[in-house]
Amino acid sequence: MTRFLKGVYLLGFLFCVLPLSLAFSNVSPIITVGASSPLVADLVKNVGGRRIKVKLFPKLGDVRIVFWLGRELEPEVYKYINVKAKGLPEEHLLGYIPRIDNNPYEFFDALAVEEFIYRVSKMLKKLDPGGKGYYQRNLARYTVAIEGTFKDGRWTIAKYRGKTVYTLSPHFSYLLKEVGLKEVRVSPKEIESLKGVLIDNPDNPCNFPVPKGLTLVKLFVKLAPEVPTYLDLLKENFLSLGFALSQSGK
Repeated sequence: MTRFLKGVYLLGFLFCVLPLSLAFSNVSPIITVGASSPLVADLVKNVGGRRIKVKLFPKLGDVRIVFWLGRELEPEVYKYINVKAKGLPEEHLLGYIPRIDNNPYEFFDALAVEEFIYRVSKMLKKLDPGGKGYYQRNLARYTVAIEGTFKDGRWTIAKYRGKTVYTLSPHFSYLLKEVGLKEVRVSPKEIESLKGVLIDNPDNPCNFPVPKGLTLVKLFVKLAPEVPTYLDLLKENFLSLGFALSQSGK
């Protein structure tokens, strides 16, 4: 083989192998972060991708930052951050947008989540400057996916816009507001006289027969095997609510 051909093969090898080696060098996590719940872990992982490793509370171990929902819903995490791990950087989801009737269950709302993942990206860029571009691309992609999911949900419910839906708890105010449905909060004692759609309380599910003319719908308030991601949860809730509305009055 001539010296010229050897040089050509060597250059070809370098052009092929070096980009691959550089790419695979970024596969291993660069930083370890903590998350208070599977929901928060999912949001953070969509921004951090392969450059981060997420540990769930309470087995946080040696993490660089903790991401959580907020003091109202997670007092134990608040205690950990302020007592056991004093000085540990943190970012929480709740408390950055105006509340609906002082409702702490805003953590599914598109505005709240998009504000949170933006701050997640800022903190990750600070802790891992080498991944700035990577985190920014993930943030943009995930923001588009969230907005697209809510858009699809509005389309699913469009024909029922303005219709009244009864609720037993404040868990799903974000969803009803987003799709233009009127929420009326009721107590279990009032159920007998209702007709239409009733959203169950996930913290205290109905354990009594639902009267004829009333459709009870159970929506997800946390991740589960059936809804392993935030986007899956949104899609399932929109579909379930749409189906319940379509059955109402039949």
